[in-house]
Amino acid sequence: MADVNLDLITFRSFMDIATIVGIIAGFGLLSTAIILGGNPGSFIHFPSMLITIGGAVSATFITFSLKDLLSIVKVIRHAFFEEKRAIDEVVETMVQFSLIARREGVLALEKE
Repeated sequence: MADVNLDLITFRSFMDIATIVGIIAGFGLLSTAIILGGNPGSFIHFPSMLITIGGAVSATFITFSLKDLLSIVKVIRHAFFEEKRAIDEVVETMVQFSLIARREGVLALEKE
């Protein structure tokens, strides 16, 4: 039976175009609404922005642990960059995971 070797797999990162398109579309739609609406001041209301952003940040702090909050940089990186793996590396990783699951049970995969 093959030995299980879970070395780090090298990744090729590149910009995820869907994230960029979404951000540009959001700003474009907001800009179009401001231009068509006439008065940009009607879209900017600081007390409303404080309630919305402050509420979202507070709810995030209530929901997640400090460890999860500090890992936000990794999450943001994953939002903008897609990591591609070679198919043979993916197959090898899946085979290794299946061996671990068969020997030690599915719960053993949590530490991987």
